[in-house]
Amino acid sequence: MVLAAAVFASCAAAMQGPTEKLNEAVIQLNEGVRWGRLQQVMPRVDPSSQDHFLAAHEEFGGEIQISYYELLSSEIDLEAGKAEVGIALSWYRQSEMIVHQTIIVQLWKRRDRKWLLVAEKHQSGEPL
Repeated sequence: MVLAAAVFASCAAAMQGPTEKLNEAVIQLNEGVRWGRLQQVMPRVDPSSQDHFLAAHEEFGGEIQISYYELLSSEIDLEAGKAEVGIALSWYRQSEMIVHQTIIVQLWKRRDRKWLLVAEKHQSGEPL
């Protein structure tokens, strides 16, 4: 029974298209960041961006707590293997306990059939 479930899960993952894989990558990365599990999300970050990503998020899960995030939009260019994803964040600093709102845009690239986060840019609201 366990083997059948593993085979089914593996087949389902293989049948995912690029859009579904992007959605999965975005959710996994943002859930991990929300809970401060940065080392767990690093496989979703482009190797050339990992040092910058870690430095920018070092306080997440500690001083900075994300209380809620929402995927707002996504623009996908499958031919170019690029995507931009809008994310709304509600967050606070432990030392202040004041909730802030921020919208960021995440830039993703598709490499070897995997989506990797390349950069994040502040769009509006309180900068993190």
